Amino acid sequence: MQTVDTLRGPIQRRYGLATLTVTTASTAGAVEIAGLAEADAEELSRLIGRAASDARTAPAGLAAPVGGIGEAAPGGAA
Repeated sequence: MQTVDTLRGPIQRRYGLATLTVTTASTAGAVEIAGLAEADAEELSRLIGRAASDARTAPAGLAAPVGGIGEAAPGGAA
């Protein structure tokens, strides 16, 4: 992962929304999630950044768990 950005255009700002963009070295291009609530976009950006940082510093073959990503939904649904 190269960057995680939270973008807000004028219309998004008006309605409290944001677009989360995750850029990787992949030739497929960036991944965008549009229409997120601003607070959700900021939290997701923080969690993705933390997961990337943990993965870079973990010993080879060991990924550090990050709360909130990959956790089972209430009731056991994933």
